[in-house]
Amino acid sequence: MKNIFKKALFICLSMVLILACTTNDYEEPENTTAGRAFGINSFDRGRRGETIDVRVGTSEVEFRDLSILASGRTWTFPEGAVDILGSDNDTTTDLEVFSVTFRRTGPVDVLLEPVFDGPVPDEVATETFTFNALDQIAASFSVDLPIVNNAFQVEAGTEVTFTNTSTETESAEWRVINTTTGREEDLITTTDLVFQFKALGEYIVGLRAFDDAPFSSSISAVQVRVIPSSQPLVPDTDIDENEAGQIILKYSRDLDVTTLDPISSFTLTVDGAPATITSVAIDPDNLSNIIITPEVNIKNTQTATLAYTVTSLTSTDAATAESLPETAINAFTPNLFVLDPTFEEGPIQWGTPFGNNTDGVVRELVSPGNNSNNAMGITVNTDTNAQVAIGGAVELKAGSRITLKFDYLLPTTWTGGEWNTRMYPAGAFNDDFRTFHGTCCGLIADGEWHTRTVPLVGSGGAGTVVSEDMTVSFFLQIIANTSADTQILFDNFVVESVEE
Repeated sequence: MKNIFKKALFICLSMVLILACTTNDYEEPENTTAGRAFGINSFDRGRRGETIDVRVGTSEVEFRDLSILASGRTWTFPEGAVDILGSDNDTTTDLEVFSVTFRRTGPVDVLLEPVFDGPVPDEVATETFTFNALDQIAASFSVDLPIVNNAFQVEAGTEVTFTNTSTETESAEWRVINTTTGREEDLITTTDLVFQFKALGEYIVGLRAFDDAPFSSSISAVQVRVIPSSQPLVPDTDIDENEAGQIILKYSRDLDVTTLDPISSFTLTVDGAPATITSVAIDPDNLSNIIITPEVNIKNTQTATLAYTVTSLTSTDAATAESLPETAINAFTPNLFVLDPTFEEGPIQWGTPFGNNTDGVVRELVSPGNNSNNAMGITVNTDTNAQVAIGGAVELKAGSRITLKFDYLLPTTWTGGEWNTRMYPAGAFNDDFRTFHGTCCGLIADGEWHTRTVPLVGSGGAGTVVSEDMTVSFFLQIIANTSADTQILFDNFVVESVEE
């Protein structure tokens, strides 16, 4: 009779919830039954020491007792830790299913003690859930500007730093709106905001500080008034070519479109020879920029310069513009990375470290990055030989040569070793597009961010031409002999085609 009962019980448990199926290897006393404490919550985590982060006031967690053969139960909470919804008693309940919200910050252990009709081994008699209750995020920031007539005031053309002082700064979004003109800047996702006010008017500068898990969000905003400037109207000597082949010359504040000088005032050279300009215009979407369109696009293997002799150009606040001396142009090259190379899209898409020795190797999201919210940090230890990789990350075109550019931060505690990068399709291991990095190879270990640009070459150091269109994975291998844990930071990976 007893065996029939056990078989029927197993079938029943399988139909109800597969997670609840257990076996009891101890002897059951005659005429008694026994089970196991088993509960779940709406996170389906947190059992026996694993910690779940929740938010005070907003995180609602449902609990359910699934203990088999239990005739009742007691759930116990620390005094003042939670609000058991629908109950006047917030420290204990005998309900099978119920929900709570959290009332104070700090650790909260939830104990489930089922009531069984027979003896139960100590190791299965109770179930404990562990939570860490976090306060709601409070957004705030500081700025070093004078307050005049209830608003921060700044002269046009001034670059201003807004420092994020929120209770959590890991994720931040900034909005800048000129309420006088109605212009709204694109969403800016950096921890702190550095913004140049180029146009006159009244502005709103807003910060949203947030966390997606556990969710919390808060907003802070200030008014900024931009007044005419006493400073000169100067061109930016960092000149870029855009995707359309246009050259963008930026001035320190908005320009009067009626004062732009003719094409003859601009001089473009490519590889030392004069090049034809077909049009010049002030960008209607950004009045501080002049768009110069050449007759032929500049290749990223060419050297190009731009000069502008000003005769008439003024700003919207009537300042005369300064001329641009002959200045190098940064040719546009698209990034061939198709997956997140900047670590701003959330969880790191690169896989878990693997290789010959991964002891002490940790890959994690680190904040802040290089002028951004996030970077990838890799912590290594003695005799590390490990790799991290991101699959299907880069799209290559047949016949092209390619270069790699990335930002890195090597701490002063780095004591030696090297690392290399390589790319190849899945299942096609080779050394094509492989290059070595490290203090051996020109990198600097000073605790500061640097940018490295290198050609990607094949076996034997010969320059490699992509043999066919392909999507490749990107591998980063670190071979280190450090004597203590050392974290290297990486950000802003770029793979570019060389235009020949």
